[in-house]
Amino acid sequence: MTWVEILAAYPFLQPILDTLQPVIGDAYHLLLSGIRAKQKARELLTMTNAAVEAQRSAPHASLSYQQGDWSITLPGQHPSAFSLPPASEMRLRLDQHRYEALGGAVAEAAVELRNETSFPEERPNQDWVARYIESASQVTDQTMQELWGRILAGEIRKPGTFSLRTLHVVSNISQVEAKLFEAFGKHAVLWKWFGFIPVVENDEFLRTARVGTGTVRILADCGLTAETPASINLILPHEEYGAFYYGQNRVIYVRQKSPPVRVTDNCWTLMSAGLELLKLIEREGNPRNMQLLMDLFRRSGLEPEVGSYVMKDDGKSAEFTSDSERDGTAASATIKTPDSEPE
Repeated sequence: MTWVEILAAYPFLQPILDTLQPVIGDAYHLLLSGIRAKQKARELLTMTNAAVEAQRSAPHASLSYQQGDWSITLPGQHPSAFSLPPASEMRLRLDQHRYEALGGAVAEAAVELRNETSFPEERPNQDWVARYIESASQVTDQTMQELWGRILAGEIRKPGTFSLRTLHVVSNISQVEAKLFEAFGKHAVLWKWFGFIPVVENDEFLRTARVGTGTVRILADCGLTAETPASINLILPHEEYGAFYYGQNRVIYVRQKSPPVRVTDNCWTLMSAGLELLKLIEREGNPRNMQLLMDLFRRSGLEPEVGSYVMKDDGKSAEFTSDSERDGTAASATIKTPDSEPE
């Protein structure tokens, strides 16, 4: 199967290659080696300049590399052991490590995009791609490669989704910290342009996730959450409504009353990197937590409604439909999404 045939059969690979090309050139060998490495033991597919330089001393010989050892074969002779100079050997192994690591992350991006049929014409910024390559090529842990692959896929789908700051944060977190953030993020509420978890008595909101203040402090050290709760205005007197996204396609819709009120609560908040990474987490709409969130507004005399939403074509608003029915017709409203730009 030729490369042209591969791209024709799997068109989602092309945007990955287009994204990497301005920084590292033709990346199809990298991509194929990464995909292959997910199915069998990793193997070295290319030789670095160190090997080429070593062969200059014997231009008619052939070099081979297998299971960590080099051998050289001169014309008419049997293969014999061959050693690179220590500095060249170190560079080779470092290059091999980076190549395999980056290939693994790129392969995970291909897995993430395998069902996509259309992509934007715009490609990720070259500076972003260069930083991505630098960071992703340091990671061999399978879980973290999956994370880096999903980040690349998300940036290809919508350039600008992940900032350079977020790449820096992810490059410094461990697999354990990533799992802690996933447990925390599953229960985060999206509101306007922020993400938060309300602080209720005895950390009730996070009890089902077994996440306590110690976990939040670890995530704060990672640059994913704020270290201490902040008092935030959930709804202001001049606002007609509030839309609080909790779980997949679930939202709590709160209409302002007359006279209008201000609802304030202490909340754990997400930093910008945490908010961006939240897009990769399948959030859970725990019914008990949904009730706790509604109670925050009921204490101020408001009557929140729980429902679902469907995104509109503009990508900046959604149609909310309440679970309850009034006179046989479900209440609905147009609401702004968390990705909408501030006015």
